[in-house]
Amino acid sequence: MPDGYTVLHSAPAVIINPLIYKKLQYNVHNDFVPVTQVAAGVGFLMLVNASLPAYNVKEFIALAKLKSLAYGSPPAIVNKLHAAVREALKSPKVLEFLDAAAFYPVGSTPKEFREFVDVEMKRYAEMVRDARIPQQ
Repeated sequence: MPDGYTVLHSAPAVIINPLIYKKLQYNVHNDFVPVTQVAAGVGFLMLVNASLPAYNVKEFIALAKLKSLAYGSPPAIVNKLHAAVREALKSPKVLEFLDAAAFYPVGSTPKEFREFVDVEMKRYAEMVRDARIPQQ
């Protein structure tokens, strides 16, 4: 049952893939609800409910192929997650971790993050077009 607490933290690949692949199993605007841009930099983080028996991306993909996984994106949960991230970004330990990985905290609102995704999709679409990368 969707609970809204399965969270994907991803890099630009999520918004670049639709530009270079004709068929994907997701639509950036229809299948994902932006919560916040946690930090800017390079890296990947995927969070799943602790009860899910997947401890890395490979296991998660294998599990997803075996059964339908539910997710939620219910606005109350998005706002709750956003508030939790904003609070975490005040923590010296979190800030130290981000700094060590060459990230800087952002903590944008869901609306600001949606706007950021839209701008990034346009920017990457221009790069793909200018580089003449064919859709596969």
